[in-house]
Amino acid sequence: MVPQFRLSRALVIASFVASSIVCGPLWAPPLPPPSKVLQSPRTQVVVGTYVDRLADGRYRFKKVDDLRGPDSAPDEIVVRGPDWLLGWLSPNTQYLFAYTAYVRNPRFRKETIVDTNGPQLIDSSGLEPALFIEAAGLREQLIHTLDKPSLQTDAFIEQIAAGLGSTDIQLQNFYAAELNLLPDLGKRKDKSLVKAVTALLKNADGHPTARATLLRVAAANPGTYSRALLTEVVDQVLLEAPLVGYQDPHSRDGELLSAALQLTREPSLTVRRAALERLVSCDNTALAEDALLALRSHFPEHERSAVLTTLKQTQLPTVTREFLLDHLRRLDLAAKHLTKTVPES
Repeated sequence: MVPQFRLSRALVIASFVASSIVCGPLWAPPLPPPSKVLQSPRTQVVVGTYVDRLADGRYRFKKVDDLRGPDSAPDEIVVRGPDWLLGWLSPNTQYLFAYTAYVRNPRFRKETIVDTNGPQLIDSSGLEPALFIEAAGLREQLIHTLDKPSLQTDAFIEQIAAGLGSTDIQLQNFYAAELNLLPDLGKRKDKSLVKAVTALLKNADGHPTARATLLRVAAANPGTYSRALLTEVVDQVLLEAPLVGYQDPHSRDGELLSAALQLTREPSLTVRRAALERLVSCDNTALAEDALLALRSHFPEHERSAVLTTLKQTQLPTVTREFLLDHLRRLDLAAKHLTKTVPES
């Protein structure tokens, strides 16, 4: 059995590892916005028609158009990507996607060298991965100007608001990352933008990573987004989050739930006990532990009973049962330590 690490820490590490192709090593500055990643000197952006998947797991496309990048893409583009992507791709369909054929030189970190493993789809914040179904106007949206004054115009703010409201959840995620990572945009109080952020935060069918990103934006900007909104959204996420499926590498639900549970640590947030107790049985032990820690913070007298009640379930994931039994032993040891008297000398 593979040990599970705390999800919040794992997500941070995964984000930096996934983005190291375009933004450098793990100790690099904060993640760049996705539009900047697409315009990195090492990023190739193309439109291609999906053909098939090769026996070695790489994806094959027929080039339709070169959009930008350091090289001229070949007529047949073969790239590495996650296994679950296969379920997304339809033959004879055009996609706009971005990849890199370069990696950092392990000896000289300021240099790049050709990746001997071959081109790989970009996978970084807002581009998870960097692949979108081709549509009118998409090129201009994704590869927009990075000129700072242009990023503060009303027209660009409206573009972000429209992107957050897109029916394509891949675009929702792109624009949520833009809002979060482009300087000062999270503080903007434009009516259309605040409305779009609020709507996506409450959209149960919205992209989970986008909603997690916007939760952090809202929490970091109390002058724009009220504590009442934050409380409402956190409560909704805790009540609607699935209890299984977190082991699926394609699932992003764990990131959203983790973000919501992290926010329960804020004293100003009102949390319902039932919303936390249901999560103790989820199939990710890091999330189950976060739920128990939230219970300990808000309802300390109910932490032990929540564990005991959950352990009575017949259909409880084995990994969760083992974690809860261990958690119960730790609670017993802590209680014994607190009641232990000091022996007389």
